[in-house]
Amino acid sequence: MRAFRVLTTIAILLLMTGVVKADGSGSWDLVNLNFNTDNRFMSGSAYGDKMVIAFGMEKDQQGSTAPVLKRSMNSGESLTAVSPVNYGGMLFLYTDMQMLSEDVGIAVGMEVGMSASGYTAGPIWKISSKGGVVDQQVAVMGEFPVCERVYCININKCWVSCEKGLMLRTDNFNDPDSSKVIWHKSNLPVTDLNSPGPVFFLNDQVGFVAMGASNTENESTTVLTKGTIFKTTNGGQNWTAISEGRKETYSAMWWLDDQNGFIGSTNGWEYYLLRTTDGGANWNGVNVESKGNLAHVGAIQFLNQNVGWIVASYGTVQQTDQNAAYFYRTEDGGNNWTTFTPMNDTGSPLAGQIWDMVMINEHLGYGFGEFQSIVKFSDGTDPVEDGDTDPVDGDSVVDGDGTEPDGDVDTGPVYDGMPGEPCPVMDDASTWDIPRCNIEHGSDLCLWKDDVDPYCTSFCEVDNDCKKFGPDACCKPVSFEGKSAADSGKRVCFLTNTFCADYSGMWKGYNGALPGEACKTDGFEDNPQRDENYGGEFCIDEQRGGDTFVSSFCTTDEDCASGFQTEYCCNGEYGEQKYCRYSNNCDPDWDPSIDGDFSLDGDVAEDGDVPDITDGDDGGSDQEGSSGCSGVAGSSAMLFALSMLAIVRRRRD
Repeated sequence: MRAFRVLTTIAILLLMTGVVKADGSGSWDLVNLNFNTDNRFMSGSAYGDKMVIAFGMEKDQQGSTAPVLKRSMNSGESLTAVSPVNYGGMLFLYTDMQMLSEDVGIAVGMEVGMSASGYTAGPIWKISSKGGVVDQQVAVMGEFPVCERVYCININKCWVSCEKGLMLRTDNFNDPDSSKVIWHKSNLPVTDLNSPGPVFFLNDQVGFVAMGASNTENESTTVLTKGTIFKTTNGGQNWTAISEGRKETYSAMWWLDDQNGFIGSTNGWEYYLLRTTDGGANWNGVNVESKGNLAHVGAIQFLNQNVGWIVASYGTVQQTDQNAAYFYRTEDGGNNWTTFTPMNDTGSPLAGQIWDMVMINEHLGYGFGEFQSIVKFSDGTDPVEDGDTDPVDGDSVVDGDGTEPDGDVDTGPVYDGMPGEPCPVMDDASTWDIPRCNIEHGSDLCLWKDDVDPYCTSFCEVDNDCKKFGPDACCKPVSFEGKSAADSGKRVCFLTNTFCADYSGMWKGYNGALPGEACKTDGFEDNPQRDENYGGEFCIDEQRGGDTFVSSFCTTDEDCASGFQTEYCCNGEYGEQKYCRYSNNCDPDWDPSIDGDFSLDGDVAEDGDVPDITDGDDGGSDQEGSSGCSGVAGSSAMLFALSMLAIVRRRRD
């Protein structure tokens, strides 16, 4: 019961400012556990086979409990805290979230302040940068309602349920300019509903929302009235009650079509799983398995008309840490269910209930629960939809997007790692699906030594530079890349008490652009600097319509094997010397003289490219050669010589 959870969590916060087995195909594996009373994940989402984000509560060493938002880029095995942008409220609560792509998601909830109403800001946030950045997106000015549930059918079209019978909807959630995102309001026929429930849409016109109203008269009595389910057939502009007057509030809902649906409901003390076959006019109980009192229905999700999942917890509504959770799968539209039982390493049911669940596809899913547990479902099948086993490549075509194959060039992992998260090893392609450290998140260095796995951190000067990463972080001088601490001059942030106490040994690390990657030079100021330790000798712009890239002089192809590139060659020519090229530049059939590029291509027809000072013409739309040079050979040779002179001047000693 999300309303119960929200009120309970607020009260607590204001007072206190592994192995998993299954009974069928596939298993739910425990990938994260932070065992401490009051630790929990209340809502979560995921995208693809790596990116996971979860919101919950966490108790610190002083015994205070506070909200925490964490994300993982390795399927939940390691988690890093994310700091949302806020309006200065005392705490924030995300009661529901949904990842809409690998980079974009939505969260709803509230930011709690000290005003008379207690709510100062909200109710919608935009998640970006693979869960690393969360910005507030104000939907209602002035007195903000509490909005608890969200459902999106694509990256732009979303609906949100709020208190007081308010519904919000947008058609442009992912507009790059957040000020242009328009949230339309509509009011339900019953407006005194203070328990916003789940939302579900079959398409952009037909949808449902389940709302409730509760009034706690004393500590032992909760009166539930006006539990109502509404339907819209015009995209949420107008709503009609299809089931009302029920003494229930609602936790989860899913519809197979406009006649058949499932819903999780509660009377305040016990939960029920209900099903309708007549469009919501009548609801009948579904007993998937008799295991005592049903304490919570965390989520319902169908992958198609036949295959679906439910996560349910048994015990009491009040003692969530003592409840037992089970996952149920149907393959015939909900008529029969198979039980999947999470177990701890002693052979007993995994303690604590599962609050939320998301299924990526029939092969992969995640559950979020008590003690900040994350359980992962896998049936042993590659969860990447297009069967592409290549690592994350950072180009414009996303692996696993359903294309078979995607045909793009593997350029290594993308920049998106946060402090404390693992980072890829350059000579180990099996780690290349781990994101690179991203300086925009404050982690500009991948650090490791022989007995310590690589992780993202940052250079620093004093301890205070590192405190933004956590209260235990420290700044220490290190022996780095073959130099003693005194000679290296390097100081780095360590994030745990263990490393702060013992940071001895020879450390290694890389940051910035590596061989074959875009690098910073004149005209390309937004690119990262060339890495001093592993970044080759210079940054080159060949004037071939592409970006700059890090390179080195070479004699054989093997001299170019470094960084994250899989295609490299020693065929760049500068006088009698050769230098390394990468990916498409190595293709002997690649013709740089193609219309539409961003630089001189040397053809005789109008090329229509972007104006470039190297064209020598009046804007790139006239015939090439108008600069007075006799053809491409002389012109490009001059440009190449000038670029190489610049390279030589930038070479490190």
